[in-house]
Amino acid sequence: MNTPFKNAIALLVVVVVLTTVACDRAAPMPTLNLDAAIEAKVQAAIKAQPTGTLQPTYTPFPTPTSTPLPIPTTSAVFYFDKGMEYIKLENWSLAVEQYTKAIQLDPDYTSAYNNRGNAYLGLGEYQNVIADYDKAIQLDPDYAIAYNNRGNVYLGLGQSSVAAADKTKACSLDSRYC
Repeated sequence: MNTPFKNAIALLVVVVVLTTVACDRAAPMPTLNLDAAIEAKVQAAIKAQPTGTLQPTYTPFPTPTSTPLPIPTTSAVFYFDKGMEYIKLENWSLAVEQYTKAIQLDPDYTSAYNNRGNAYLGLGEYQNVIADYDKAIQLDPDYAIAYNNRGNVYLGLGQSSVAAADKTKACSLDSRYC
């Protein structure tokens, strides 16, 4: 190998070593303040919407209904959004906690029941999963995603006739589930 090439490799090794040492001594990365980040999102949503029309910032499964769903309180939306963040992180137990807080503040928050059911599914707590999907359907009998989700769970539990009825109902309400 020629000398300039050896010198370049030696310089590269020195730079890598010094960078590694510098990174090891650098201040630790700041941890994400999830509460503050979500609160900022909620406040931005409040400012962006006309008064009295606050909706959750996450609407992963919007379903048309004949009557509008009740609008959750701002703090219920905050906990709902926080639950969504924990779902993304697959931290099911913390997601359940956040959806439970949203439900405590707004007992008619259909999407919170549905999503808490999803979080319970991640924990394998099937009785709670079914109970939350049942409650979402009780609050909004036209909530197709809850029928679809409950049908999937029943199918997984080997209850194919109940699953088929839920899947058929979901399809009749929304063609995305056909």
